Amino acid sequence: MVAKATAFSGELSGASPVRIEGAVRGTISLTAALEVAEGATVEAEVSATRVVVTGTVIGSISASEMVALESSGHVRGDVTCPALQVVEGAILDGRVTMGGGPKVSRSS
Repeated sequence: MVAKATAFSGELSGASPVRIEGAVRGTISLTAALEVAEGATVEAEVSATRVVVTGTVIGSISASEMVALESSGHVRGDVTCPALQVVEGAILDGRVTMGGGPKVSRSS
C-alpha cells in the first residue's frame, strides 16, 4: 500500500495486490490487482491483472482481466483490457481496446 500523504516515484512491480491512497509517478507492473483509491493520483503506465480506479490515473492502463472505473474515478489515457466496467459519473478520456477473451473455434 502507498498510504495517503505519501508520494512514490519510480518503478513499482510485484506479485501482490497493491492499494494506492497517495501519489505515484513512474511505472506500475503487477501480476496482481491494483486499486487506486479515491483522492489518490497515479501518473504512470500501469499493467496489472485487475485495475479498480476511484481516484485519478494519468497514463495508459493494461489489464489482463478487467478495469473498473467507479463513479469518482478519472482516467486520462488509453485502456486495454478484456472487460471494462464504467459506473455513471466516472471520467474516461482516452481510447479503449477490448479483447483477449477466449478464442471460439467454429467448425462447419
